[in-house]
Amino acid sequence: MGLSLWRICIPLSTPYTKRLRRTLKNREYSLNYGPKQLQYIIGLEAKVEHLQAEVKINSPRIEYSARENSLLTEENFSMKQKLLAMSGELVFKEGSPLI
Repeated sequence: MGLSLWRICIPLSTPYTKRLRRTLKNREYSLNYGPKQLQYIIGLEAKVEHLQAEVKINSPRIEYSARENSLLTEENFSMKQKLLAMSGELVFKEGSPLI
C-alpha cells in the first residue's frame, strides 16, 4: 500500500514519506486556496452591494429626519418663548411673582 495523490504512488517505506506527504498536502491546499479566496471575495462584494443599497435607501430618510428634527427644535424654542412671555404677562397682571 502506498500514498497516492495526483496519480503518484509513493511507497510508505521510504525515508522521505512524511516530507513527501506534507509537500503533496501543501500542493493540494494551494490548489484549493484560489477558489476559496475567490468565493470569499465574491461574498464580500455581495455584502458591499447590499450595504450600498441600504445607504441609498436610508440616506434620504436620515436627511428628512434631520430636517424634521430641526423644524421641531425651532418650534419647541418658539413655544418656550411664548410660554415665557405669557407667564411674564400673568405675573404682571397678578402683581406677584410665580415661585
